[in-house]
Amino acid sequence: MAAQILLYSSMPVPDLGRAIEQDVLREALGERSLPFLSLYEAIAGGYLELHRGTEAAKKALEVFKPLLMGRVETVPGDLVYSWDGASISIKYASALAGEASALMLAVAGLLSQNSGERWLLIEEPEAQLHPALQAIAAAVLLKLAAEENIKVALTTHSDILATVMLDLAAAARERRLGKALRELRELLGIDVPTLDEKRLRSIDVHVLYTEEAGAHAYRVRQLSIEEALAELPGLSDTLLNIARWGLGQLITR
Repeated sequence: MAAQILLYSSMPVPDLGRAIEQDVLREALGERSLPFLSLYEAIAGGYLELHRGTEAAKKALEVFKPLLMGRVETVPGDLVYSWDGASISIKYASALAGEASALMLAVAGLLSQNSGERWLLIEEPEAQLHPALQAIAAAVLLKLAAEENIKVALTTHSDILATVMLDLAAAARERRLGKALRELRELLGIDVPTLDEKRLRSIDVHVLYTEEAGAHAYRVRQLSIEEALAELPGLSDTLLNIARWGLGQLITR
């Protein structure tokens, strides 16, 4: 929701019927929330890059093309999402388009920086994404880390996103990335970002897993890619268990 509000409020045009968004924005900024302020700066900066048609914006649009499933461009006072021959204001587009656009704008702002470390911190990038697009998001984030020199740190509850990210990293190490990407593309039936195997092999992928360690106590373990692929639980396990339960109910009727 914060991304959606900021996406609308970042456009430097007054009096567009955004009183509610502006009130929420002022309240959040008044609280001096560092994550909110950082997100605001990133989206506002990315919007300006897109508006100016800079190389950073063009690069971000190209990287996010498979995830956006369409195109985003600025018009006077608005951000427009175009898909399958139709164009619509971003505020009326799907939540998927809004979330993906906000992330793309944040990356455009990062790509415009010519000095210093560039960090992209994301909480649950799978939000609002179809399971197939969660897999695409994994490839997009790996591409940013491996080919655009952006350090990506994320939290996720999606075993789909985590598994695809870890499997592609493992495939690069084992020099079978091209085959893995082709198979993923055929399985999903949609475009999958290309990845440079050598560059992907050169980056470090760390997995931190929080687990219970007694009553009201938790511990964090660092897992290797292989350990994470073998151990991490996820929603897919729950869905399989529910499917088995449903099948059992059907059989016993």
